Parts: sequence; C-alpha cells; structure tokens
Amino acid sequence: MPQSVRARTRAYDPAADHPAVVDMCADVYGGTDPLPKYLAAQLAEPGTRVWVAQREGSSAPESLICCQPRGDALWVWGARTLAAARGCGLGALLLAHTEAHARQEHASLRWLLSTTILANTAMLRLFERQGWHTLCEVDIFPRLEIVQAATRLLEQQQEGQPALLAALLPAAAADLQAVAAAAADLHPRWKACTSASDLAEVHAVLRQQRAAAAGCPASSAALSWAPVDFKLLPLDGEDVESAAAEGNVWVLPSPTPGDAAAAAAHSAHTVQGGHSSSSGGETPSAHPQVDTAFMVLRRSKWLSASDRQHEVWLAAVAAGSEAALASAILQALKLHPRCLEFFIDRCDRFAAPAFVQEAAGKPDTLAGWGTPASYMVWAKRLPPAVRTAEGAEGAAAPVSPRSRV
Repeated sequence: MPQSVRARTRAYDPAADHPAVVDMCADVYGGTDPLPKYLAAQLAEPGTRVWVAQREGSSAPESLICCQPRGDALWVWGARTLAAARGCGLGALLLAHTEAHARQEHASLRWLLSTTILANTAMLRLFERQGWHTLCEVDIFPRLEIVQAATRLLEQQQEGQPALLAALLPAAAADLQAVAAAAADLHPRWKACTSASDLAEVHAVLRQQRAAAAGCPASSAALSWAPVDFKLLPLDGEDVESAAAEGNVWVLPSPTPGDAAAAAAHSAHTVQGGHSSSSGGETPSAHPQVDTAFMVLRRSKWLSASDRQHEVWLAAVAAGSEAALASAILQALKLHPRCLEFFIDRCDRFAAPAFVQEAAGKPDTLAGWGTPASYMVWAKRLPPAVRTAEGAEGAAAPVSPRSRV
C-alpha cells in the first residue's frame, strides 16, 4: 500500500485556476468534457461553491469539486482529477470537505445529492466508502447514435420523431406504439401544468414509496426533481418555473375513482399487444404501478455533422407505469416533433420496457459524452447540524491513495 500523501484544499480561483481545470478535463469524455466552458456560468449562480485540492509540492490544483444548496439538499457535481494525480485520494478529500461544508455552514441541509454513470467505477466506490446510497437509475432514450442520426435527417427536412424513430429503431417504435395503443384512454388525461399544486400532487404519488424508504417527505429536494442530461432540475427551481410558464410542463393526473377499472388494467406488468415490462433489465419493484406521470420539456441545440445548429427538444419524464411512460413519450412528440431525447425516472415501479431496452446505449464508457444508457442518482443523509469552528482553509491534511478519482 503506498504511503499517504499530504494535500490541501482551498476555494477555486477562476482567474488563476482555470488552466488547471482544462488540464483536469483533457481526457474526460474522450476530450469533449464541457465543464471548463460552463464552470464560470455555474459559479455565478447563487450559493455555488467550488473547491480545488493539490498535493504538497504541486504548483497547481489537481482536483476539483462543485456544490450548490437546493432546498434541504446540497447538489454535488463536477468532480474531476488530473490524470497524473488519480489514485492519490484527492477526490475523497474534496468529497469529505464538501460534506463538512454542508454540516457546518447550512443548518437546514439534510441531504447530499449527486449523479454518476456506471462506467465511473472510481466515483461509485468513493460514494459507497463515504456512506452514500443509490436512489434510482435514470434511463436515457434513445441511444446517442440515434439522436445523431435524427439530427442528420432533420437536416434533410425530414421532421417528426415518430417517423424518425420508426425508420431508425423499428422494433422499439413498434413496441412503443403497441404499449401506447393498449393505453389509449390515458392520452386525453394529459394537461399543461398551470399551478405548483398540480405538479406537487402528481410528484407525491409517483415518489411516495421512495419517500417512505428514505424517511423524508416527497417534497424534500432529495426527491423533488426532474431528470435531465446528467443532472437533476429542482421542481421548485427557475428552470421548471420558466418551462411551466411557456406551457412545457405537463402532468398525467392520477386516475379518478371512476377510472379505477382502466387503471387496474394498465397497472399489470404485461400489456396486451406489447412485451412484458419485466422481459429484461432489472427486476421490477414490488411497488404497484400507477398510471400517472409528469414531464418537463426543454429546448436544446444540436450541432450536425455540417456544423449547422438545430433547435431540438429533450424531455425529463417521471412515470409510474409502462403505459404512462409510453403515453408521455407520444405526448411529448405530439407537442414537439423535434423532441429527440428522453431522460426517464421509472420511480421504482417497473422494469425498463422493451422499447427502452431496444434503444439502449452501448455498454457504459467514459470515452464519449452522452454515450451511456443511464446514470445513477446518489444520496447521503446528513445528521442534524452541529455547528463547529471550521478549520483554516488550506491546512494540509494526509490523504490515502485508494481511489482513482
């Protein structure tokens, strides 16, 4: 076992440390890591803190971590370490420093929250060693190559995702249409979200089992979010509020008592005309399916092979049943035919449907931005805050070289 090394942490200095951040990110996601480009904008957001760490004797920072308080949770993101410094424990040091910050400076915080992909085994091990646990897995549908192919077809003026999906993923499109056809009476129930209470009601139903398991209300920031591209949008945040004002937050309310028979039919794990939702992937939860969902639609920009920018859409979806998920996808495509990518929380209620599995990405890899088929949401409960005098920033501390973070 290599001996411990000494390292120090301090606040990130945008002017002095940016070149070091570029170096840290040079080999991440195949050299396409966008973090250096958007770090300054993120740092300008209220409450955002960024720390760096370096070993004694190093002339520049070698590791980075970012965080931002959101309600009763501290959102942790942007962990990066210089290739030559991985395995020295700098990532562990910064994650511990971030937790200490949460305990000492934010008495209202109850949770740490983050995401990572399965290929990042170093971060997975680090989370586990420091007492984090997985909340859920977020599916990415369809795989990156299909999104790229769709943008090429858009360039040829072939609009309309249903047609694109049928052309590029015929099996997945057929399964999606079969599930949706079996649940056709769900489609008229969709409505634009006009009040916070509409969204809160649906959200509480979808995540009530997760809230019970976590021992916190569904309104906690640890659970109250919409999944997007490798991050989580707070449901009470400005992004969701702006989307709602533009008519881009939609809910599929819980069935009324009069709809109970139809809801029971859709709740079964096997849908007539389609495939069983437990035909592959992880074992579905024992939690019952419920035909309710919400989604947040967001504009995005895709750069085509000819360097033309295309305005497209992505959808953050939380669904309580396979039928509700299929209905959500078709509703998003009806509203925005250029909706090319979906980030899906199945709310611990059903296994990945056949149409999601058939469109899944390649095995997780860090070699390309956005190539994984899913990402994991991680959380850690904080004990009640006990304020103590924080140690002097910059004091060197020994770290053990265990993780490759």
